[in-house]
Amino acid sequence: MTRSVFDWLVMRYFPKRRCIDQVLQCRTFSAIPNEADAMASRIQSLQSAYEMSLPANQPYIVRLDGVAFRNYTAGLLKPFDARLTHAMLLTTRDLLAKCSARTAFCQSDEISLVFAGEPMTKNIVYAGRVQKIVSVMAGWAAARFNLHISEMDWEQAEAEAEVGTAVKARVASSSAVFDARVFSAPTDMMAADGIIIVDIYDFSNLLETCL
Repeated sequence: MTRSVFDWLVMRYFPKRRCIDQVLQCRTFSAIPNEADAMASRIQSLQSAYEMSLPANQPYIVRLDGVAFRNYTAGLLKPFDARLTHAMLLTTRDLLAKCSARTAFCQSDEISLVFAGEPMTKNIVYAGRVQKIVSVMAGWAAARFNLHISEMDWEQAEAEAEVGTAVKARVASSSAVFDARVFSAPTDMMAADGIIIVDIYDFSNLLETCL
């Protein structure tokens, strides 16, 4: 390997690690894999510090929520737009088919997925890794929702009193985003309570919207 290629590799991969003159004292290319391994180990330790896993033998709930959907749904028919409702239900169906959830609850722009407890953590979806579960579920929900909402009938939007070109453009942009959180419940009854309380709050919000 020529010196110029070696210099480029050092500058490319270790620009801030240490003085370039000190790095170039290593005359062989073998130092780079060693440095890369050490760097990978350090980065892995930083990542691991924030890793959490769900406990085994406990049911758990993944709750997804549309991000800034008050703005996203501005201009849709009030108090309900059947196209939005249908897209959310289809998204919920897709999530149930994708993962091993026992049931799901969908209301407004929220989806709750209920999973049974597993005897071993490795049997939980994504081995119970919290960051993995919430990131993948949120991404999957957004992808499926944007697909389904775009397939709704928006041709009459121009003629509808509260729906116009801005709504059609927003739907076409596939810009809907979801966040997700996951938590375990000590018992099946508490997992059920996690859904019941959502239903209570959503019903209260429904009354405020309609009255």
